[in-house]
Amino acid sequence: MHLWADESPHTIHQFRFSVNVWVGIIGSALVGSHILPPRLHAANFEDFLEDNLLDLLDDIPSAVRRDMWFQMDGGVFKRDNR
Repeated sequence: MHLWADESPHTIHQFRFSVNVWVGIIGSALVGSHILPPRLHAANFEDFLEDNLLDLLDDIPSAVRRDMWFQMDGGVFKRDNR
């Protein structure tokens, strides 16, 4: 028995795949990780900063948290005009 098809059944179709992950670095320790929404914009990133970041920093001693800096690298957000 032969089956005929317009496409090979063994063809592999590639697709774009991405994940937004926030991870902090304090000294030699990693803080997090936290999976962010696939469509990241200013409002839901602000939600992460307000609702999740402090929970991720709970294990960091208060003396370290008092002297640390928050710096973001790389990502570009469009202005949020709420």
